Amino acid sequence: MFQYLLSTEWDISTATYIEKSKYVGDEDTYPFGLSFKPDGSKMYIMGYLNKTIYQYSLPLLRKFLKAVLSIAENESILSIEE
Repeated sequence: MFQYLLSTEWDISTATYIEKSKYVGDEDTYPFGLSFKPDGSKMYIMGYLNKTIYQYSLPLLRKFLKAVLSIAENESILSIEE
């Protein structure tokens, strides 16, 4: 996944790429799900192989970004990194 800044909340046509990403496939080679805490402070990735839910803190999202567009690429999950 990649991090974007949306100048208009939830309008992906206003997205600007921020160039922040992190590969998390080393934690679980078959990540299959993604969810965000409603307040935007946490991101969760579900791992099939390890049957684990990985939690990532996203304090900067809530403070500085209006919304985030996340994209999976090449069947590997990437995450937003501070």
